[in-house]
Amino acid sequence: MRASERPMLAFAQRSLNGDYRFGVKTEAKDRYGEVPAWAADVPSSRSPARPHRLEETHAMQTSSNDVAHWNKTRRLMFTHLVIWFFFGYVIHMFVKPLNSIIIPVLNFPLGFYMAAQGSLIAFVVMLFVFARQQDRIDREFGVAEDD
Repeated sequence: MRASERPMLAFAQRSLNGDYRFGVKTEAKDRYGEVPAWAADVPSSRSPARPHRLEETHAMQTSSNDVAHWNKTRRLMFTHLVIWFFFGYVIHMFVKPLNSIIIPVLNFPLGFYMAAQGSLIAFVVMLFVFARQQDRIDREFGVAEDD
């Protein structure tokens, strides 16, 4: 056996010696045949404390408020993704035509400036704008985090 196979073999032996398969706990033993402390009192995935599947679905039903909140959040996210795509890719596709425009204050070509710094500045501004807009949406639907 090669040395590179030994760690994988040890990992496979550990996972075969003690884990949860199909909700039934198999006995975890170390190389001395003893059950380690971390494996002794672990409940199975089908313990009686776990609620029945039907009870879980009733508790997890969403209200119309949650649906409206998610729709507004999703619309905001996709809007910002489009803006991100514009500044991340589209601007850089048109660097050469934009270089014919000179920024008067900086005396830089616009294409060079947008490729070097403008997109990065737009991304940072977008982060703050997104956070503010998302906070507004959360407050509107009553799920805002406390300050």
